[in-house]
Amino acid sequence: MYNGTVEAYIPEARSYKILFDRSGLGSRSIPDYEVFSLENTDKIKLNSITKDYRLAYQNASFYLASPTAKPKATAGDPLLGSDIGHKLCTSDRKVFFPKDNIGGYPVKYLELIVRTKKTLSAKQMKLLRLQNITSEAQIYKSYDNPLPEEFKKRYAMLIVAIDKLNRDLADQLNQLREYVGSLTHDPEMLAMITPSHYREQSREKAAQIFEKNNKGHVKNEHIANLIKQLTTIMYLASNVSKNDKDELSITALKGAIVETRETLDSGNVAAFNRNVASHMSYIDAQPGPSKMVKTE
Repeated sequence: MYNGTVEAYIPEARSYKILFDRSGLGSRSIPDYEVFSLENTDKIKLNSITKDYRLAYQNASFYLASPTAKPKATAGDPLLGSDIGHKLCTSDRKVFFPKDNIGGYPVKYLELIVRTKKTLSAKQMKLLRLQNITSEAQIYKSYDNPLPEEFKKRYAMLIVAIDKLNRDLADQLNQLREYVGSLTHDPEMLAMITPSHYREQSREKAAQIFEKNNKGHVKNEHIANLIKQLTTIMYLASNVSKNDKDELSITALKGAIVETRETLDSGNVAAFNRNVASHMSYIDAQPGPSKMVKTE
């Protein structure tokens, strides 16, 4: 077991780029199932997916027709003769459930979210089993005992299962991104609502930087949140060149800019666009190293 610091997450390879504390190891790409966190696991905030930035649909999740017919003769019944009974016994009451949308969201999109959640839960269980197997292997090693064949078989089967879950999860996340694109046609809004582990991780880093340097000087919550948001933008911008200006970094940066702009008063939006957003647009316009290679 080696300690280190996560520098970046590589979605395509489902691995982490880790800078090890031990001298001579440097930075290496490690599969996610071999990485264990000593801190609380970063998670994608639920409101990054469920926040109400979707297009307004005309149909509601369900429709209840107003009762107009006269109730049946149930005046003598203590329940059916009451107002509640009147509503229950209305003859022309109709309930319509949509086939394609619930609450304005596509049904397939909601089903995909459920499947993704189940896949994540399954992977979490597999990783817990892997952690137990790793501890068991360390016990064998501490006594200089060879690993049993049955143990090797269990370990190999677990690695194969995790790899399959990773492939399924990658496909589901790609489908989620496609569905997110159908919720709005605004590219800036799309960048903000697109789920991004990288952006959430950068927000946590910015919060840590603020807490470390603030030391209780800024006590106004609104100003503190604004500083954290601006720090997030600076952190993302500083990492754009490190990541060769890949689409993930650019999308995360755009999303952070739009999120910050949404929290500002209308009188401060122009100053934000002039002093912050315009410079970020310039960074986006410059070709990165990976793009330059393609043009040669």
